[in-house]
Amino acid sequence: MIVTVCMNPAIDKTVEIESLVPGGLNRIQKVEYDAGGKGINVSKTIHALGGTSVATGFLGGNAGKTIEQLLKEQGISCDFVYVDGETRTNTKVFEKCGAVTELNEPGPSITEAQLMRLVEKLSGYADEQTLFVLSGSVPKGVPADI
Repeated sequence: MIVTVCMNPAIDKTVEIESLVPGGLNRIQKVEYDAGGKGINVSKTIHALGGTSVATGFLGGNAGKTIEQLLKEQGISCDFVYVDGETRTNTKVFEKCGAVTELNEPGPSITEAQLMRLVEKLSGYADEQTLFVLSGSVPKGVPADI
């Protein structure tokens, strides 16, 4: 079994505009939403290659519920720890000329108790047949050496 650990997942919001006008009105021509973050991208790739995985980590608020729903619709198993606060949204602004501007939110702060719930969940999956993939950014409240 492969378990992808998504400590700081995000909704990836991609917008297309003609040309970015800082400080001015920018009319969006197209918008797309997807579940994202490095760990979730690993689960999506495993699924695309015909494999299975379980995505776990931290989710919060309506954005977290949306991510879980999107993953389930894609046939990806989920087992997240729900936390206070809102899972982040990362916005990518694509201009017709090819330039990309990224706006990444910080995400919720994780408590020691929430981190311990995740560690317990991971311990439940651990055996000789399990591969854990930890990737992506670490949210506030989680030690960098996790």
